[in-house]
Amino acid sequence: MNLKRLMPLLCTLALTITACTPFSFFNRTTVSTEPHPTVSDGDPAPAPTGRSMRDVAVFYTEHEPGYPDSSDALSLHHDNMSSLIGFWYQVDPVTFTVRSVYPPEVVAASVARAKAYGLHTEMLVYNFLYGSTRTSTAVLETLLTDSAAQDTFVASLVDTALQLEYDGVSIDFEHLKPSRRDAFSRLIERVAEAARAAGLSVSISVGAKTWDDPANGWAGGYDYARLGNAVDRLIVMTYDEHGYSSGPGPIASIGWVERVVRYVTSQVPSDKVLLGIAGYGFDWNRAGGRPRYLSHGQVEALRQRVGAPLRWDAEANTPYFTYYDAHGNLHEVWFENADSTSWKLDLVDKYNLGGIALWRLGLEDPALWDVVGQKFVPVSRM
Repeated sequence: MNLKRLMPLLCTLALTITACTPFSFFNRTTVSTEPHPTVSDGDPAPAPTGRSMRDVAVFYTEHEPGYPDSSDALSLHHDNMSSLIGFWYQVDPVTFTVRSVYPPEVVAASVARAKAYGLHTEMLVYNFLYGSTRTSTAVLETLLTDSAAQDTFVASLVDTALQLEYDGVSIDFEHLKPSRRDAFSRLIERVAEAARAAGLSVSISVGAKTWDDPANGWAGGYDYARLGNAVDRLIVMTYDEHGYSSGPGPIASIGWVERVVRYVTSQVPSDKVLLGIAGYGFDWNRAGGRPRYLSHGQVEALRQRVGAPLRWDAEANTPYFTYYDAHGNLHEVWFENADSTSWKLDLVDKYNLGGIALWRLGLEDPALWDVVGQKFVPVSRM
């Protein structure tokens, strides 16, 4: 969710569990801080093509203070979706069972709505939002080394999915030590075996990489080939090329995304791969500090308020703008919109991927759904 992108939601949820340490979830290694490529004011969108049948999955969250709700976007755009992945569950750091971070009736209502719309539903389980990355790492380390904890987790995961009548389960385990690569693959293989025996689908979110560096602290622990063989859908988090731990730049430049796609499809059957799509942006203050995480609506409101012209990076195929704040500091705002997403959807067709997974529903440019409708027929709608 990576990301797998979300601080206000994470802190809100963390307050119900433990103290929130800012940015613990986003502390990732980014891939580039190169100077900005050529810019252009030309028409950014590619020409429309025919529609193809794809899996259109969305990550769904409950109320997130200060940001648009997933619920409204689900009501408006469900006809263009096929799968809903609920960001509702966490590994309990003491018992290693699966616990909901929301009241059961809230989750049940959201699942019922998704099913009424004909969507495939999966419950996502994550190992972060404990207040520190140290706890996140420790939880995963225990799951990978303690057979009793692993037994408890797998049984609890399957039981929860069956009790609440989900169609499948989804795993987003981060803060994975590269040295635990094989153990992590074995855990996912075990999860997949147990889930399939219960009639459940299995997906997993993995960090994006353009080549296999087993020592890489962010994505080195994910063995694409082995994980792809185990699960039904492998969601590649192709976002935060630039983010909390980098300087300003594209969230997901088209060249970087395509390099990730080329690598992952050399390891995993293309029809199992879902391309991660970002719906958000970042506002970097060039004077220093971490960027602000913004929904598309917040990005546009900011741009209108400061009177900044919209610019287009012709190499990255992404929009951005600059402005000066009240203190005279230069800001750069990079984000994703319908036009930049359109180019990425064309990669889905070019490489015959299984589909896309949007992080997260409600943050995105509403016009994105027009583009999705022009290019894809959701698999559940056939």
